[in-house]
Amino acid sequence: MDRFPNFNKALAKFKIKTIFKETIEPEEILLDATKSSDLDEQRIEVPIKPKIFRIFAGIVLGTFLILIGQAAYMQIGRGDYFNNLAAKNRTRSLPLFAQRGIIYDKNFKQLVFNIPSFNLLVSLPDLPQDSVTRSNTVKKVAGITGLPEKEILNDISNINLKFGSSAVVAENLEHEKLLEIQGGINDLPGWRIEQNITRQYVDAPEYSHILGYLGKLTDSDIAENPDYSLTEKIGKNGLEAFYESILRGKPRRAL
Repeated sequence: MDRFPNFNKALAKFKIKTIFKETIEPEEILLDATKSSDLDEQRIEVPIKPKIFRIFAGIVLGTFLILIGQAAYMQIGRGDYFNNLAAKNRTRSLPLFAQRGIIYDKNFKQLVFNIPSFNLLVSLPDLPQDSVTRSNTVKKVAGITGLPEKEILNDISNINLKFGSSAVVAENLEHEKLLEIQGGINDLPGWRIEQNITRQYVDAPEYSHILGYLGKLTDSDIAENPDYSLTEKIGKNGLEAFYESILRGKPRRAL
């Protein structure tokens, strides 16, 4: 016996639709996968705002203008400076020493004489970079000058580029050696002959401590006299040192 006849009749009018099916067709799986992929693409493909393009273009343009400005400054503002550097790299100036001043006694007797001399110099930047070629060049120089190869290599290694790039290897070359070196100087890259003077003093013991003597530049001499050439000599004692600024004269440079 139906105790709720009216309720059952009313309930029969309504149907409950289930969300899930008991069976799923393969076509439905593929369709869902396709729809999911489409949704992912839609999420990624977001249009870039024009403002971002403008910012990026501004950065590129600003960088380009800075580079142009720097190039213009280097070419125009500092053009002379870099042209001078380029000229120095193409050419090298060599010192031309002045004749050193003469010293006289109270009776105008000449107490010191300038004697021309020729020295053999080595220039470190001009030496062959190849070790074999450099070694052969040193052997040739040793054969001509009679100096030990070890001594020549020691002179080269002692060059202090802070003060200069050259060093005197042989002083007061004899006439025969001078001619031999001059004749084969083209086969000795990095080596050259420099004309200088030596001082010859009167043979009088009473003048020796008064006149003094000339000597090679030390590190302290170079620091105090930066305009001196490394191969130049300086007064070390006596009148030679006291009147150095007068006796030295004014050296020149040749390209």
